[in-house]
Amino acid sequence: MAYSGTATLTLIGSRTANNSASLDFTTGISPYKKFFVTLSNMAPITNAVNLTMLQSINGGSTWLGAGNYLAGLNSNAYNSVSASNSNDTASFPLFAAQTNTSTSSGFLYLDKGGILQMNGRMAGNAFTAAISVGSGVANVNALRFVYSSGNISSGTVNIYAFLP
Repeated sequence: MAYSGTATLTLIGSRTANNSASLDFTTGISPYKKFFVTLSNMAPITNAVNLTMLQSINGGSTWLGAGNYLAGLNSNAYNSVSASNSNDTASFPLFAAQTNTSTSSGFLYLDKGGILQMNGRMAGNAFTAAISVGSGVANVNALRFVYSSGNISSGTVNIYAFLP
């Protein structure tokens, strides 16, 4: 992707978990097309759960589920010769099988010029790396970050809009 001139990142929202069911961004998404998302020290309450992102087209009144995603996650543990990968049609997978004694951090690039496109990189303090990609639906105006089971013990998600 090429930009002519300089792009500016503007913070449009920040959420910090404290035994939270989810971190929701239900305002501020609509007027923008491109986003940079940072996830810092995300930690689950429950062991061996997946960190995911959901999309909404009605401001978070409901969150889209099965059949609204075409996403995949590739991950590799430290000193492992094999990688694992999984596909998902019910959410954007960001980090898989995270233990409740670890944290994960990373970034995502989101483009909702048409349908929502996602590309991200995450790493855990257990030296596991993950790469996620996917596409969703058009007219996304809210995002939710949630574990597959249990609450988010701690962590912060920031969403920035790219301004030309």
